[in-house]
Amino acid sequence: MRTGLVIALVAATAGLVVAGAMSFTGADPRRDRPCKRYCVSVSPKEGDQETVFRFAGTGWRPGRLVNATYGTPFCDEQECEGVGKITRVRTDQRGRFSFKFREGPSRSGDRAARISSGNGPVRFEQWKGRPFFSELVRRKPPYEAN
Repeated sequence: MRTGLVIALVAATAGLVVAGAMSFTGADPRRDRPCKRYCVSVSPKEGDQETVFRFAGTGWRPGRLVNATYGTPFCDEQECEGVGKITRVRTDQRGRFSFKFREGPSRSGDRAARISSGNGPVRFEQWKGRPFFSELVRRKPPYEAN
């Protein structure tokens, strides 16, 4: 009986660790299950430094802000180590949002086209309730910029 209890406790702990990893990466090891809450897809999955990646979020809290965070902007002839950027997007009444990101320096027309630029990876964050008093959900959709 004790052995069964220990095995159940270890299995439950492992499940919590896996669930914690999933809340950060957004990766679901069970690919056969569709994402229902706090989902982010990206298109295309791969590109070069000039590719515009389109992120689409579904199942987020409706009418609330989602932070898109990404790394250092590309700087001309100066060091920008440790600098990060945040772009806030608001979800619609169904909990959906879209975000466009160029891996690399900004180009003419990016601002008008609402394209953010910088150095990835891009991560998305939203509080489940009151900020700093609830759980912060983080998603990092997989994509590659060569």
